[in-house]
Amino acid sequence: MATLDQVSAGRAGWNAVTGSSDFAAMNFGMPGMPEHDLRYDMADEYMAAIRGLWVRGSRRDHRRSQERHPGRSHQGPWRQLRGQVLQTRGPLNSGRVRRPAGDRAGRRLAARPQFAAAHADTIVVNAKGIDAMRAYRDDVRKHMVAQGRRPDDCKVLFLVNPSWRDHGRGQHRKHKRLPRQGPRARAAGASRQGDHIDFGKFDLDKPLPDDVTTNGHQQNLDQFRTMAAGRSIRHTMASFNAVDLSVELVGTPDTVAARMGEVMQEVGGDGFLFSMPNVNRRTLAEIEDGLVPALQDRGLVRKSYEHAQFRDNLLAF
Repeated sequence: MATLDQVSAGRAGWNAVTGSSDFAAMNFGMPGMPEHDLRYDMADEYMAAIRGLWVRGSRRDHRRSQERHPGRSHQGPWRQLRGQVLQTRGPLNSGRVRRPAGDRAGRRLAARPQFAAAHADTIVVNAKGIDAMRAYRDDVRKHMVAQGRRPDDCKVLFLVNPSWRDHGRGQHRKHKRLPRQGPRARAAGASRQGDHIDFGKFDLDKPLPDDVTTNGHQQNLDQFRTMAAGRSIRHTMASFNAVDLSVELVGTPDTVAARMGEVMQEVGGDGFLFSMPNVNRRTLAEIEDGLVPALQDRGLVRKSYEHAQFRDNLLAF
């Protein structure tokens, strides 16, 4: 990252996530993912080590780090760190670098709110519905204040996948091609979305048992239970999809742009991130030549960048 920062003149970014897939852990010789909260302890220590190597801290920074993490040994101006998981020794041969803009995929802020609030410049989250979106962003900003950071220094981006209604036909060009799935197929699909829960082994005509937990994406399980409200798995699956995004955006570029503006007014900011399963030249053209100009006409998307570096542009809008 230090090299990328220098090569790109400060336009590099880093998506820092703890992971949730046992299969990914197996690629690194592990039997599975570490326990959920332990992953965040490891990530917090990792971020402290990386930042210490990126920037030669002042005496004040050194003292603050010791106060925040009394169990770790921070030595000397090169920011050596001896923690529970990591040991580092600087300096990097790349020299001093700017801190690249950091992104955090915010699946379970409630489990470790201080991690995102302390480290992230932007958080990507799939919070379903306007009320959940607003509550999530408010929670992030509250914890940022507790971490001594300005709330506006971290942008919360909500995942969306706009679908276009053909002019005069009343058809959803993307949605109409999606196959219909039965409850068992949806259950199998949910178990593949990082939850690591085999819904297919349960009686679909009964509620999900209370003792079911996951070491994967805990937010998906929480949202499923909230939507279920005591209903059977079959009935809940009929209206739940683990890959549904924050809000539905269907219409022409102009009506979708208007709806995006309305949602942000209700949520309070900060923006959206497109999560599109089929990215090709056509879908890019629909965004770049259709939706973006409609958003620009409303003053919701800038027409040029004010700054040379990624973080400055990220925080400027």
